[in-house]
Amino acid sequence: MISDLSGTSSLPGRRLVALSDVPHRTEFRLPEQTPDVSVGCPIRKDRLNEAMNLALVFGTLTLTCWMVGGAIAVIGNAEHCHPHGQQISEFVSLGLNILGLVCAILMGAVLVAQ
Repeated sequence: MISDLSGTSSLPGRRLVALSDVPHRTEFRLPEQTPDVSVGCPIRKDRLNEAMNLALVFGTLTLTCWMVGGAIAVIGNAEHCHPHGQQISEFVSLGLNILGLVCAILMGAVLVAQ
């Protein structure tokens, strides 16, 4: 308990320490900078970063194409839409879905090729 200020605690081998006894640092120093001796070639790391960024771009394009294609398909199937409008929306939706599939395949190819 806190009321016991005799310098001992209820845990064996433990001693209470007053806050004034704890040394304080008045300045903060960063550890010495050591040269980065990492395993692997830095060129490979750059290529890995480029490949991951390219895969993220293709993944984003895939998701965007599929979402926009789905939205166009839903809007094109509205009852008050002109028949030619339905045909155009089906064509655009199919094109966006195929483009999304191509982007997904490219994303997988980039990830496998790294």
